[in-house]
Amino acid sequence: APSTSAPAASAPSAAGTVFVDSTGYIGDPVDDVEQLLTDQGLQVTTEEASAAQLAELGQTLDEGDVVTTDPFDANVAPDSTVTLFY
Repeated sequence: APSTSAPAASAPSAAGTVFVDSTGYIGDPVDDVEQLLTDQGLQVTTEEASAAQLAELGQTLDEGDVVTTDPFDANVAPDSTVTLFY
């Protein structure tokens, strides 16, 4: 039988939470992701990514594209703050 312990990449959020799909946001324009998360009831802050964050990603992105998020690939309560690094 298939294992059900690991959530699928498109797993729905747990009840009453919003899933921050960081992996899916990487390379997307930060303004688009900010609007998406705001529409889901989250608070969003944006910060320029550090050289270390860019190096860790290991791929070249366009100016203004999401590099990583904090929290990363996590379910958060509505009205939580998510930081987008671009």
